[in-house]
Amino acid sequence: MAIVYPLCLWLLLLFGPGLAAIALYYSLAVSWQLVLLGICILYGIFPLVIGWIGSILIQRFGCHHEKGVGISYKCPDNPQMEELVTGMVFLGAWGGIITIPSGILGCIGLIISIIYRSI
Repeated sequence: MAIVYPLCLWLLLLFGPGLAAIALYYSLAVSWQLVLLGICILYGIFPLVIGWIGSILIQRFGCHHEKGVGISYKCPDNPQMEELVTGMVFLGAWGGIITIPSGILGCIGLIISIIYRSI
């Protein structure tokens, strides 16, 4: 188990640049490169969208932040939602640390690949 977590971290970190490498290595058409660019953008903003949806759920279910516990929300009306919204906000806050830089690097590589392919 000790090797699985660092491996997953590296896979998440190299996802965007990997898409750019696929586009360069296989000399994909510009339309396919644009599809990969869209996937790379979605990958980069995915944790932010999850965190945003989590904050909407927090407001919808009347949850409040539990003081002194870190990221933890209590939902008096729906206690079964506490773990879900806490996990969503946690993913939104910390997941972007890995996916945003990876998405940016992938987008830069794909834009360079599209320019290179267009010439």
